[in-house]
Amino acid sequence: MNITVYKFKNGAPLHSYLQNFQSKPMPTKFTLQTLITNVLSICKKESRFDINNNNIILCGSKLTKALNVPALHIKQLKHYICKQLICVDQLSTYLCLPNNRSTTSSNKQ
Repeated sequence: MNITVYKFKNGAPLHSYLQNFQSKPMPTKFTLQTLITNVLSICKKESRFDINNNNIILCGSKLTKALNVPALHIKQLKHYICKQLICVDQLSTYLCLPNNRSTTSSNKQ
């Protein structure tokens, strides 16, 4: 399995938006899942979900500026976030099985 690591493009408005919610500086590199989780957490804290459809995020002025959209479905969040990111690294991870067997085809029985 590969894990892709990203950083913000220079001047990305989402970076500034998220900095306002962090008690310490944001890491310069992160996974997309971490970033999505952070945005969703802020939306939950600020009650940004539509009361009639909790899959819709009503952005408000600051998040609208950060994502350049006034409202979106949670499935669209990845799209709007990725517009502001640059891929910086792809890390390979290995699933370990008991007795140090890996999941490679040569070791499958």
